[in-house]
Amino acid sequence: MKVDRLSKELDKKTSALNKAENRVFEFRLMGNNTSPETENQAESFIYRKDALDTLRRRVSVEKEKHHECMKETERITLNGLQTGFCRVFESLTEFSRAAFSMYGELSSMEITGNR
Repeated sequence: MKVDRLSKELDKKTSALNKAENRVFEFRLMGNNTSPETENQAESFIYRKDALDTLRRRVSVEKEKHHECMKETERITLNGLQTGFCRVFESLTEFSRAAFSMYGELSSMEITGNR
């Protein structure tokens, strides 16, 4: 959930920055590129791009943490299944031995009973 939240935040901020850059670019194309406001916007874009890069790194770190947690969960689950299946097979083995023994006893009773 943390990765999803950070990814959405990154997408929103990236989209907002792209829209702002497009507005400034259009403004400059109209020939109004010498205003001090344009210089302030350029500095603001540099700051915002740095903030986006920081957020991208944070998302990347969180994705890696999530991936490692998923691997660990998978490992624990598989280990638990393997341990659980060992017990199931041991129980099946015991049941098979008991059934085989009972069948042997029934067979010997039939043989001795019929004579």
